[in-house]
Amino acid sequence: MIDAKKCRGCRNDFYNHQGGMDGKGCWSRADAEIVTRYRQGWWDQPPPWGPDRAKVQVPTCYRQSGTAAYYKEAK
Repeated sequence: MIDAKKCRGCRNDFYNHQGGMDGKGCWSRADAEIVTRYRQGWWDQPPPWGPDRAKVQVPTCYRQSGTAAYYKEAK
């Protein structure tokens, strides 16, 4: 299981705090791994981009609705 600190900014991070529905935390955290992704903000220019642009380390289940998309490879 990954550390809940890695979930900051994810739409499901709500479940890792006191306000979560069952108090057990996010259901995706148990199977998540930290991977390299390429972040594309909704208002950024579309691909193509260089190989190092917006490279981030996030959990495999990480989502940011209405903010950014995370691609497995630079397009």
